[in-house]
Amino acid sequence: MRNNNMKLPTVIILIGMLAAAVSAFLTGVKKIPNVKEMDFSYSVTYKLDGEVRTLDGVFSCRFTGHDGDDPTVRSYSGDYLWDGNASDSSFTIAERDGVQLYIVAELDAAYLMGDPDKYEDAPGNKDPYVEAVDFEGVSVEFAEKFDVEIVSFEYPEPIDNSFSFAGFSFLYSYSMFAMLSVAILTVIACIIFVKKGYGVAYGALDKISVAFNFILSLSVIPFITVAVSLMPLVIAEESPMYQAYLCVPALATFAVAASIALRRRGRAKTGFAVQLAVPVLFFGQIIVSSFIDNVFS
Repeated sequence: MRNNNMKLPTVIILIGMLAAAVSAFLTGVKKIPNVKEMDFSYSVTYKLDGEVRTLDGVFSCRFTGHDGDDPTVRSYSGDYLWDGNASDSSFTIAERDGVQLYIVAELDAAYLMGDPDKYEDAPGNKDPYVEAVDFEGVSVEFAEKFDVEIVSFEYPEPIDNSFSFAGFSFLYSYSMFAMLSVAILTVIACIIFVKKGYGVAYGALDKISVAFNFILSLSVIPFITVAVSLMPLVIAEESPMYQAYLCVPALATFAVAASIALRRRGRAKTGFAVQLAVPVLFFGQIIVSSFIDNVFS
């Protein structure tokens, strides 16, 4: 039969699956800064009760690894020294009647370490300011108790850092959506390029299969995607089970693409069955796991 072979659909789906795998790897590329630690000097000059004073500080920054919802995002931390005294971003300059007066200088480690992926459009350093709190740690108005103002300050500039490849992360939500996007494009490619085979006439099973294509694409696969997105609430993201779950929405979508191609090439029964395989396995595995947990818990 002319135009009834599966060579073109197979090539389209295989290319789509390869592209999905590549997209998953690309979303998991991890880089580390070549400069991992750096000390930055800063100073804040203020006037308190008519006397001008200057605080000199050192902000020690370091790269602390990759964490968070996106495991490719780099994390940094910083420690403050004020005139040689370790503290956080605030330093006590006076205390009266149970009210402490602070100079606050909030410096951002990721920004100073020159990481454009973190704060390229929104540098994190904040101008220093004065704050007062009572003995309960509640901010209070300090104008009546203290005559104070910031005179000037000097903040460091971010370094010109560079970043090197450090491997791949485990799969995460972005990986799932990248694979799913490629799978959707594969479905569209099958709709456009896989034509109805010579002499193929659609019967009742084909029409039912078309209906299931829409049901799966518009409701079941979106539901699975949302469900997998919420799974980190109850399962570790690094676990092999969750890593497998992240592939399910894309695999289910590729199955829809295969169903369309098989139906158009006259393979109605296979086309109907293949689209149901992944959702049945997904929900079946969850039901079995829940049953086992309930029995043995």
